[in-house]
Amino acid sequence: MGRRTWSAAQFLLDDFAEWSKARFAGEPSASRGNTYGDSRKITLPNSKVTVRVSTLYWQQWDPRDDRKWIEPDLPAGLDFASYRDGRDPVLERAFRD
Repeated sequence: MGRRTWSAAQFLLDDFAEWSKARFAGEPSASRGNTYGDSRKITLPNSKVTVRVSTLYWQQWDPRDDRKWIEPDLPAGLDFASYRDGRDPVLERAFRD
C-alpha cells in the first residue's frame, strides 16, 4: 500500500482491515474510507470545458472516524536509491518482520 492507494484499492484495504488479519506494509494509503467517487463526465454549458464530477459518497468507515488514511503495520517508504539499486524496501520490510 502507499501514496497511490485510493478509490477501489482503498475500499479493498478497508475490507481487508475489517474482515481479515492482514498486516499492511508500505506507506500510508492515499485516501480514507469515507470518500466521494463514481464520477461522471459533464460539459460546462458556457465554457464547453469537460470535467468529471463525483456522484456518490461512499461511507466505508464510521462517520466519526477522522483518520486521513490507513497507517501501515510495517512502515517502509520508497526512495530513489532503492529504485536505482533494484531493491523493494516494502518487500524487504515484509520479509524481515
